[in-house]
Amino acid sequence: MTELTFNPARLTLARCRRGLTKVALANQVGLSARRIAAFENEGDLPPASTIQALAESLGFPQSFFFRPAPPLPSPHGVSFRSLSRLPATRRDAALAAAAIAIEITQLMETQFQLPYPDLLDLRNVEPATAALALRAAWGLGDDPTPNVIHLLESHGVRVFSLTDDCAALDSFSLWHEGTPFVFLTRHKSAERGRWDTAHELAHLILHISERRPQGREQELEADAFAAEFLLPEKGIRSSAARFTSLVEVKREKRLWRVSALAYIRRLHQLRLVTDWQYRSLVVEASQAGYRRQEGDIEYEWSQLIPKVLDLLEEEGGSLAQLSNELGVSAIELRGFLFSRLSVIDGAGNTRPIRPSRLRVLGSPQS
Repeated sequence: MTELTFNPARLTLARCRRGLTKVALANQVGLSARRIAAFENEGDLPPASTIQALAESLGFPQSFFFRPAPPLPSPHGVSFRSLSRLPATRRDAALAAAAIAIEITQLMETQFQLPYPDLLDLRNVEPATAALALRAAWGLGDDPTPNVIHLLESHGVRVFSLTDDCAALDSFSLWHEGTPFVFLTRHKSAERGRWDTAHELAHLILHISERRPQGREQELEADAFAAEFLLPEKGIRSSAARFTSLVEVKREKRLWRVSALAYIRRLHQLRLVTDWQYRSLVVEASQAGYRRQEGDIEYEWSQLIPKVLDLLEEEGGSLAQLSNELGVSAIELRGFLFSRLSVIDGAGNTRPIRPSRLRVLGSPQS
């Protein structure tokens, strides 16, 4: 039997996941930063008592530190917004969260055959043209876009929610070894959540790379894509009222499932309202509270993750078992899974998840 050994990369991952510098972690466990660095970078093995202290301080079970090296995504390929204003600890915490999500995906793939990624490569294509091309490829026509998360999942994108401690980062996306990932904050309105999902989809198909450029230009391109993907010009022109008021805006925003301000901006982009009408509608919408919360549509959630966990339970597994296998608490694990799932009591059931016959998950529908 192979003896398990302490993995220094796991210590780095756990420390980054908690947003701690070496100095901060050292202060928590009563060691020097030089000692923490030696554990992470120089091959020094911490004694058992120190491993226990590190595990307690970082909120991971000790088993987490004896797992294989984690799959680390490239920081150059992540679509962080306002990267220049993002503290390094916040960026590293998000990358560490992404690494855990990748491990969740890899473990699921040992059990089930998930939808294969088949996104179009639309680099060097104008954002609006790319959105139209994707809508055509996915058979959306000029109608309102259905559940965007389900669409992405059906085309092989792995979609996870951001845990509460990463909420300030906003949504982001990345490619890892040929698989696209999207991470979505849960602290926005349902309408803004749909926009974020379409925005991250744009990064995946317009800026496909594990060393993608980042900056204002790419953010503007992603928003231009999202506008055409969620509010296609032909569809908007055919449904927009001739004399637009806030009443018509509210009706149409519900139809297209976007925020009131996003719909008003789109009308202005398409010259369906004058500059004066645009400014007046923005003021009215703001006074009506649409800058804060809207609540006109339901939130969109993963359809794939509940299917996987339901099938896992059918085969004798549980969320608690998945937690044990990953070395991550069930509470933290649920943070990646949109927090819609009840933790199944796994007391006494700690056997590792064994690969079984692959179960093919059909394409999620809206």
